[in-house]
Amino acid sequence: MYKWTFLKSVLVSFALLVSAFSYADNHQLDINTASAVQLASQLNGVGAKKAAAIVTYREKLGGFTNLEQLKDVKGIGDSIFAKNRDRLTLSVPAEPTTGSEVQPES
Repeated sequence: MYKWTFLKSVLVSFALLVSAFSYADNHQLDINTASAVQLASQLNGVGAKKAAAIVTYREKLGGFTNLEQLKDVKGIGDSIFAKNRDRLTLSVPAEPTTGSEVQPES
């Protein structure tokens, strides 16, 4: 009886472990909204320094308009991009506001 209880516990633990890794592999990360901490923790081959460089480059651009632009960040080459391509998503960056939208006071 104890043998079956142990075996069931091992099988349930294994199933939970597999499902956790499956979730982690399928989790999408929006490169226009992710923080440096999220980028570093969820992308393969990206540590704190590269994640900070991604955020800095994103701010300079005003947001990525194409996933391929990620390869323009120093330290992010074809290999790192390919490892993470399936995890990346891209929201449309906000349009910068212009002074023409402001109504003059009368």
